[in-house]
Amino acid sequence: MTHQPGDAPSVPRRTGPFAAGDRVQLTDAKGRHYTMVLTPGAEFHTHRGALQHDAVIGLPEGCVVKSTNGDAFLA
Repeated sequence: MTHQPGDAPSVPRRTGPFAAGDRVQLTDAKGRHYTMVLTPGAEFHTHRGALQHDAVIGLPEGCVVKSTNGDAFLA
C-alpha cells in the first residue's frame, strides 16, 4: 500500500487543550524526550522531579510545565 500526496494521515489529529487519555511528549532542557499518557490523578516521575498529570490536562500544546523540583518541560 502506498500513500499519495494529499492522502489523509493514518493517525487522527486532534486540536485543542490536552485531555485525559492523550499521549504527550515532554522535552527537557537538554532535548531529551519523555512520553506519558495523561491519566487524572497520576504522576510522571523523572530524575528531575515529578509532574502531575492534572497540571497538564487542559493546557494547550506547546506549553511549559514545571516538575516538583522546578525543572521546565515543553509539552
